[in-house]
Amino acid sequence: MEKKTLNASQKMKRTIIGEIPVDWEVVSLQDVCSNIKERATIQSSPYIEIGDIDIIKKQYKLKDKVSQIGAKVSKKGDIIISTVRPDRGAISKVSHNTAVSSAFVVLRDKKIADWEYIYQVLTQNKFFLRLGPLSTGSTYPTCSTNDILTFNLPLPPLSEQKKIAEILSSVDDAIEKTQAVIDQTEIVKKGLMQELLTRGIPGKHKKFKKTEIGEIPEDWEVVKLENLLINKPEYGANYPANDYDKNLPRYIRITDISESGELLEDDIKSLDKELAKNYLLSKGDFLFARSGATVGKTYLYNTKDGLCAFASVSFPLS
Repeated sequence: MEKKTLNASQKMKRTIIGEIPVDWEVVSLQDVCSNIKERATIQSSPYIEIGDIDIIKKQYKLKDKVSQIGAKVSKKGDIIISTVRPDRGAISKVSHNTAVSSAFVVLRDKKIADWEYIYQVLTQNKFFLRLGPLSTGSTYPTCSTNDILTFNLPLPPLSEQKKIAEILSSVDDAIEKTQAVIDQTEIVKKGLMQELLTRGIPGKHKKFKKTEIGEIPEDWEVVKLENLLINKPEYGANYPANDYDKNLPRYIRITDISESGELLEDDIKSLDKELAKNYLLSKGDFLFARSGATVGKTYLYNTKDGLCAFASVSFPLS
């Protein structure tokens, strides 16, 4: 039975995705876009990994790095979607030609629908909530490319697609401006932290003393990190890693940690249980990079399972 909406002239029909206007269609994602499988040249640049995607802004930040084995080619306008932990919502529209991690599905416009409309549909929670239950694996659930391509979506007439996309894009612009204010506030916060952590609460301290870390309030102390934290077995595991196996501990290398301190999921490796047993992390442990150009990079392990072993370039503290 057809049901009228608040618009008296608009009738609805039942479909596999729920009720939609009678003049809309239901299509699968593969009907309106192509799945790009072309491989990129090894060590080509620029290169985008999952950790480069801001899951809130749906944007990526390019960094000084080159592509890994298996990377894919992506062209300006393509949509990239992570197959690893897809319910996080790591999706972005590429703004220039680049190489991307093999953990992405690369979608290209078939010129059948309004591409901005398709992108707006794919950034909605409904899409990612569908992929979550389809994923396999416990620690790093992964969905298949087919799970993404067979996603069904509503397709209005072209003129309505464009209008919907325009409205949603305007909302995105408003959100971006709000985010800019938030980002500026973060900058102010960093300055305030610097002041509070070196000078204390404004007006509270009158006398200061010079120390090896700079001038601090007279009644403050300078202590070494080792007095506050416990150093776990030094240097960590230093063994060849295997391809990822959900039944084995994950082997965390410094290259698996993003600049923002998140664990990357592009090239996961595992370590034999016997080799890893002395180097397993516990919830609350910190990893500090202690060598090379990544010195100072940190990661907070905040999972209870203790199924991650740290590499020899790490300096774990808890």
